[in-house]
Amino acid sequence: MKKNKSEYSTEFKMSVLKKLQSGEIKTVEEARRMYSVGGKSTIARWKKQLNSNILNKKKIEKGACIETENRRLLMALGQSFIKIIELQNKIKEEHGQQIL
Repeated sequence: MKKNKSEYSTEFKMSVLKKLQSGEIKTVEEARRMYSVGGKSTIARWKKQLNSNILNKKKIEKGACIETENRRLLMALGQSFIKIIELQNKIKEEHGQQIL
């Protein structure tokens, strides 16, 4: 006999997890019984999913920050090269010497 798999909304899952985290509900088993959540590992799986999503989001945010910083540094590097060329040209004009 096949069991019916229940589908829970993200809002419901978050509500249950928040109550567990705040201590309003003391144990996972208590939450499972209170909300008639089937499967003894269901809420534990929700916790893993939440942690995984949070970690993935942090990785994405960190990656975005790194990309922004890389762009900023490349712009600064480009501006530095332009300044070096300008100074080399100025020295050449004033002293007739070329600097590599």
